[in-house]
Amino acid sequence: LDTHRIHYDEITLLGAFHHTPSAFQTALNLLAARKVDAGALISQTVTLNELPEVLEGLADGRLDIVKAAVKF
Repeated sequence: LDTHRIHYDEITLLGAFHHTPSAFQTALNLLAARKVDAGALISQTVTLNELPEVLEGLADGRLDIVKAAVKF
């Protein structure tokens, strides 16, 4: 996030605490239509076999992954 722009351009950033079925469907439709670059949301891709190690690394602070895609 460009915090400089958020501050000086007075951009309002809203987060969602929870999602509704309607919001989930809208997001899924945007991804399916390729109107949103899903790759930009994923910081790492891991296999199902690697998942336990990744979860342990996240829990103990060794890894800094925001979003991971799990391939199986």
